[in-house]
Amino acid sequence: MTAIRIEVQLDLDADRAWEVIGDFVDGPARMAPGFVAKSLGDKDSPDLREVTFTNGLVVRERLVARDDEQRRIAYAVIGGTMTPEHDEAAFQVFPDGDRSLLVWTRDVRPAELADQFRAVMQEGVKVIARTLRAQPSS
Repeated sequence: MTAIRIEVQLDLDADRAWEVIGDFVDGPARMAPGFVAKSLGDKDSPDLREVTFTNGLVVRERLVARDDEQRRIAYAVIGGTMTPEHDEAAFQVFPDGDRSLLVWTRDVRPAELADQFRAVMQEGVKVIARTLRAQPSS
């Protein structure tokens, strides 16, 4: 198993970042338009979603846990075009003055998939930071 951790500073406060990051069904498309083509909830289970990326990758994910107080959401890839033997990922948003720190972690097995996941995550955080920077003040 390989552990991946990526951090990025966001130019908005933690509560505003969490409004988007913590949205399990629509969050991926809201935080990374142009990188994520669509994110659809499962009509039979609010804990499942299917995320389609603009490069054609499709993943089916299960919500593992969501903690509003800690601003943390954990999920796992359970199917799609790239299905690891084991996967668990989490986003957590930390306050940093009038900005915030987004930490994205993932444990994945087999280790051979780690480079692919890491590359997607590294590109994803760039899009997330750019998108959230452009969010209007509430």
